[in-house]
Amino acid sequence: MRMLLVAAVAAGSLAHASTDTWSDPFPGVRYLYRETLLPLRVHVAVVDTCAAGVSFRATAPSEGNRTTSSFGQLVGAQLAINGDFFDHDWGMNLGAGVAWPGGDSDHSGNFAVGLNRVELIPDELVLAAPAPWMTEVVSGRWTLISSGVPYYGMDDGGYQCAPGLREPRTAVGVSRDGRYVYLLVAEGRSARSAGITCDEVIDLMTELGAYDAMGLDSGGSSQMWLEGAGLLNRPSDHTASGTPVERVVRNHLAVRASGTGPAPHCGERPARGPLPFVHRAVTPSGAPSRFNPVRPRRRFDTRDATNLGSVQGAPLPGERLGAQSTLEVGGWGALGVPAEATSVLVNLTAVDALAAGFVTAFPSDAPRPLAASLNYPATVAVSAATLSGLGSAQTFSLYTHQPTHLLADLQGYFASGGAGFAPRSPARVYDSRSVAKLAPWAQVSLAVPVGPSTAAVALNVVATGAEADGFLSVYPCDGPFPGTSNVNFAAHQTVANAVITAAPGGSVCALSNVAVDVVVDQFGAWEAGAGADLTAVVPQRLLDTRDGTGGWQGRLFDRQELSLDLHAVPGLSAATAVALSVTVTQPQEDGYLSVFPCDTGSSGTSTLNFERGHEATNLVTVSLGTTGRLCVFAQHRTHVVIDLAGALESRAAAGGAQPLDRAAPDGMGCSSVGPATWLGALVLVLLVKRGLPKLQPRSRR
Repeated sequence: MRMLLVAAVAAGSLAHASTDTWSDPFPGVRYLYRETLLPLRVHVAVVDTCAAGVSFRATAPSEGNRTTSSFGQLVGAQLAINGDFFDHDWGMNLGAGVAWPGGDSDHSGNFAVGLNRVELIPDELVLAAPAPWMTEVVSGRWTLISSGVPYYGMDDGGYQCAPGLREPRTAVGVSRDGRYVYLLVAEGRSARSAGITCDEVIDLMTELGAYDAMGLDSGGSSQMWLEGAGLLNRPSDHTASGTPVERVVRNHLAVRASGTGPAPHCGERPARGPLPFVHRAVTPSGAPSRFNPVRPRRRFDTRDATNLGSVQGAPLPGERLGAQSTLEVGGWGALGVPAEATSVLVNLTAVDALAAGFVTAFPSDAPRPLAASLNYPATVAVSAATLSGLGSAQTFSLYTHQPTHLLADLQGYFASGGAGFAPRSPARVYDSRSVAKLAPWAQVSLAVPVGPSTAAVALNVVATGAEADGFLSVYPCDGPFPGTSNVNFAAHQTVANAVITAAPGGSVCALSNVAVDVVVDQFGAWEAGAGADLTAVVPQRLLDTRDGTGGWQGRLFDRQELSLDLHAVPGLSAATAVALSVTVTQPQEDGYLSVFPCDTGSSGTSTLNFERGHEATNLVTVSLGTTGRLCVFAQHRTHVVIDLAGALESRAAAGGAQPLDRAAPDGMGCSSVGPATWLGALVLVLLVKRGLPKLQPRSRR
């Protein structure tokens, strides 16, 4: 019996405690080797059907009954996998335009290609004969993902799929736009690899970006061959002496990737349109408030137990926070925060984590939300500016997903008096690359434009080009180095973080403990007696392309632009700007992401830059323009996650702030509106490896 779990989402659970190695063996082909502690070994080829010289070739009837490697060599391919079961008793197959005897069946799906077309046809659809457009077809059993819906819990009596059944497996998947094909082979039946379950194949396929997927084979036939490297997996079949041996199978699927010539199966197609989605109402945390910058001060540090006395749930001195632990942080008055404060701006830093994880900041009197304020990899220190409401108890909580040390530096607070936010088009204000790197422990003054009423400036600060691990601190120049940090980086990393700081006389200082280049963009200011008030909210997920939250499921396409109607979110109809935590995850190419009001267009800078396979996160305060629509542009394919941290509204003409409205629930749609013309992008590649927590198949963070 097959069980369809519509509510289940992509997990990436195989990424837990795993080592991923990516390579580019041929133009248009990326190869992933994943090894986990289970133990499990998985081989995946990601094929770009639109890359020059890429084409597919299935086995013709006269070419069957051979090993996968010999078929790849026979047809001059660079990559080959086995087809359906070794005795070829399933479904319809077509090679070089010639159909095999026998027809389709109700338990056989089909991977088919033709001119400018790639399709994965589910097993529910039985074809009487190959369609006229089909030139190569390989059948399989069963459909694992159909139109973005995972078929978790599938059970065919244990023949191929059953909950918990681990076997060697071969599978194929296709991206939502039809451009990318995912070929998977997992090893099994050995001490070095226990095999993979059908649910885990679904998890990994969804993690990579598959919108449709099906199994091809399960057992000793599973094989992946690469020209020049030979058989990549160790077969489970053995000779009498115990030597692994490649099995002869009836049919195969090969990939030619010469790097030159046409791409006849280029399957990229327009978006299939947005998904229906209705947001719940935003939950405010406190009244509308205004910003008050403070000289940065360390609130606590678990490494040496600094100021942990008023932190409930704190570990013993020098011990890491445990997995799935929660701190409750109060005592803000000792740092000069008044009792009437509604929220705080802190810089969180994770150090010496034992595994990749995340931190969620939220008001202590609210349930822990589905959101992430800081995403961290194992071992590498990483920081993120974080806005959190204090709630009625004047405390906020920090949930830690995996064991790590944690630091928190206070940057400012929000109260009834202070400065309002005035957004500006992002502008470069400092770039040491045109002058000289910051010398270790040498304070450098950065000139930023300010007005007579400017209380603080909103900056995006990038550290790049360091030869050693280090940190960067940004602070007002009217005092000494405060002993806090804003950006933490490893050698050769390029890392960015949002910084909001006072700038007396237009002067902001930067200091690093190692030589590093610094790039600074200003995207707004906090003005006394003007600007918009901010209402902190219980963090709420507005967009997650991994599971369809917000109205879009699947990676954004190359140069795709989503339009999010934030005024349609209950509680945001009067918002003039929003504070967001923006994350890209599982990008397939290097690129950049830009978030901007749709009616003004991009300023020519980027919100995030990313490298393929790595996450990048930043806190963004952005205007909603006159329409309330926020645009998200991706240069290359990536998943995007956006969490709401706060809403800003202009003060009423009579004075005094207006609370967030309580509009009736409404939908928020996403649309693909075509590429924009871009003047350039800020080079700030964020290398936070596997920092974003993956959604689990049956529970969500």
